[in-house]
Amino acid sequence: MQIQKLEQNWTLTVLGENVFHIPEKQIPAKVPSTVYSTLLEQNLMPDPFYRDNELDATKLCENDFAYETDFLPDASVRREDRIFLRFEGIDTLAEISLDGAVLGTAENMNRVYEFDITEAVKTKPEGALLHLRVLLHSPNRYIRKAYAEDPLTGSDPPGPSRRGKDCAGKSGGSGGPCGGLRGGVAPGGRRDTAGGGPCPDRTGWHENACGERTGVDWRAHGAV
Repeated sequence: MQIQKLEQNWTLTVLGENVFHIPEKQIPAKVPSTVYSTLLEQNLMPDPFYRDNELDATKLCENDFAYETDFLPDASVRREDRIFLRFEGIDTLAEISLDGAVLGTAENMNRVYEFDITEAVKTKPEGALLHLRVLLHSPNRYIRKAYAEDPLTGSDPPGPSRRGKDCAGKSGGSGGPCGGLRGGVAPGGRRDTAGGGPCPDRTGWHENACGERTGVDWRAHGAV
């Protein structure tokens, strides 16, 4: 089994007008990382721990975000019978595409997502780059829409924020798209929906709801 980690040459784009007036252009990003940590490293947002800055930090989750990278498949990977792109976790609402073709969507940060990209890799000319894009959707908008369609009552506290528990990991959306992805591999191309089980509670703005940061691997294996 061959493994190629996708850790280099990532960018982050904040899509649309936002509370911090960050231009809609690609920002160099580390992998693993989060939206907040990337913006803080680039001095594009204030420290959310200072005074009431966390209120504006939450407003940033009104936006969508795009993580993107171009990568060249290793020759050893191309020779394998099947090739998979694997995410150990995506926080949280996302659309994953490769060379413009949608591979799938994510709505749960506590599971693994794996996509067979054999055809996409093998039909690509040798030496040509593949473009990977993970579009992270606003949890705030998701929460409001879900609550409008099916209001929750009898909870403590009541209201739309309860709809964000699974989406953002915290009421109010402190995780959400300001989280990211976890990278990892598993044998045999197995789709593991457990994803390592529930994560411990974290409250830091520099981390997503699981305390994880953005990262993704892909891997290839022989016929099974």
